Amino acid sequence: MKIKTVQKNLHLIVGFFMVWMSAIAFAATPESTMESQLKGEWISLKWNYGFRIDGLSGFVTQWNYKYNPNDKTKTGDKILVIEKYTATGFVGQQQFFNGKMVPIVVTWQDAKTIKLEAGPEVWLMVRPQ
Repeated sequence: MKIKTVQKNLHLIVGFFMVWMSAIAFAATPESTMESQLKGEWISLKWNYGFRIDGLSGFVTQWNYKYNPNDKTKTGDKILVIEKYTATGFVGQQQFFNGKMVPIVVTWQDAKTIKLEAGPEVWLMVRPQ
């Protein structure tokens, strides 16, 4: 009698686990898709800087020292922290030319363009040619 109860409960637990895992996989799909679409190099024509997104980080590919000539930022430094991918982009923090990390919201525009918003500042970044 106890074995049948254990088998029945185990069957319910396994079934619940499978449904739960399917729900997690389905929920992660848009973020995974957005992560793969955003991966790679992006440049700002307005601010003359660029970064390469890889996973949850962005690394300098080019930097504009015009705004802060004493800045020690160099190619390869991490300037972008992605806190969460969303269905339309991501939220995180980016280092500005003054060296401070500021909250940003990034929205996918099309295959070659993203829009970055940090408070009142809004600018576009594009894939390099």
